[in-house]
Amino acid sequence: MTESEKTILVVDDDREVREVAMTVIESAGYRVIEAVSGDDAYRFLAAHPDLRIDLLFTDVVMPGRLDGIDLAHEARRLRPGLQVLFASGFPTLVRDHADQEIRHQVLRKPYRAADLYRAILGLLTVD
Repeated sequence: MTESEKTILVVDDDREVREVAMTVIESAGYRVIEAVSGDDAYRFLAAHPDLRIDLLFTDVVMPGRLDGIDLAHEARRLRPGLQVLFASGFPTLVRDHADQEIRHQVLRKPYRAADLYRAILGLLTVD
């Protein structure tokens, strides 16, 4: 499967951060779907069960019922095996035991485009 056949769901409540991430990901050849919150992303995933999503790229701290950690848990419940990449602007995560809950890669904000690209490549191998 080529990059253009893979889809990444980008979730961040900060419009500018989300748009930069989407630009980097699209320029690498991936399809992108955007969501403005964990709740929005969950509704999208639940409403489109047959749409293939290869990677969830989500901010950790977001307003609403689902932060990034909760979103990842719910998304993987809907789609077992879904790859998840987190982004966080906090040097330490704000939830108790969050490091134990996040068993996936975390990009520290601000991240460079090359760091995002490398992290995605590390999680999505070409079939």
